[in-house]
Amino acid sequence: MLRGQTRHFECVAQELTRGISQAALETGVPMATGVITADTLEQAMDRAGLKSGNKGRDAALAALELAGLDETLTGGRKGKRS
Repeated sequence: MLRGQTRHFECVAQELTRGISQAALETGVPMATGVITADTLEQAMDRAGLKSGNKGRDAALAALELAGLDETLTGGRKGKRS
């Protein structure tokens, strides 16, 4: 998401985070999200794999690790926490 001349950038990033957090709290299901926020296209490209590593890939790996941990903790039982 590139920052523009409006508050849209801040609103979307903030509400996305709030919504994911609320859904995780209400369902008891661990959730993860990753949004690349940048002021310029160059920053976005850097964060997508050029200079700063691939932040999208990092977020996806974190989500997979979280899913694996959840499965380990619940013993593979859907919706039941130990």
